[in-house]
Amino acid sequence: MQDRIRQLLVEVPPWSAYSLLAIHEQLASLSSVDELTQWLRGLRNAIPLMPPVLLAISGRGRYLPQLHRVIYHDWPADWLERYDDPGFRSADPILSAPAGQPVHWSAEFARLKRPTLSQRKFLASCRNNGMTHGVSFISDQRNHRVILSLSGQRAEEDAQLIRMIEMVWTHIVQCARRLLLPKNRLFELSPRERDVVELISLGESYRSTAAALGIDETTVTDHVNRMVERYGANNSRHLVKILFSCTD
Repeated sequence: MQDRIRQLLVEVPPWSAYSLLAIHEQLASLSSVDELTQWLRGLRNAIPLMPPVLLAISGRGRYLPQLHRVIYHDWPADWLERYDDPGFRSADPILSAPAGQPVHWSAEFARLKRPTLSQRKFLASCRNNGMTHGVSFISDQRNHRVILSLSGQRAEEDAQLIRMIEMVWTHIVQCARRLLLPKNRLFELSPRERDVVELISLGESYRSTAAALGIDETTVTDHVNRMVERYGANNSRHLVKILFSCTD
């Protein structure tokens, strides 16, 4: 990693190295979500012709449809409203793309040689909303992914900007984790409690949850009531929000 950073420092103008050191110090000093949002807004304003930015925490693997929080964005509101739908979001190949290297959207979309019906609908929506080009930076954190995305064709073509973000990406991730990443509340649950919560979070009723797990509906109710009391929730919906929240 250090060799990669040194290589990148050689490839960018000298002033960029000083800017990167300042960015590292700024991120380390942030103490709230509001400050992180302000910092991202300042970065967006400081870089000429900076493409639209989005920073988000997404679920990973089995949690992909359930957990998604946008920390900062200057993307179209109607696109984000559509993207908030778990079914729509799950069809996005960028969310499941490999971490570690910048992901170019157009290349990732082109790899879908035999897309599913939901993926075809997603790609059509991308074309209709001008979201076919962009670049994403992804970091895996256990059952979560931290994702920074820049939209637009210029984002894919600006090699210097991509290199600079690569150099500060680790520090952005560390800051996001420190301020936003949940304390793995799902792993505090018993396997049965986790099964119950996951099904309820997907919209299943107590009855259908009981049928799926092969237990009585009363047992499901008892599990939920104990968790509601343990986490100070108002009801089952509030419980799901607490357990899948991206804040402490």
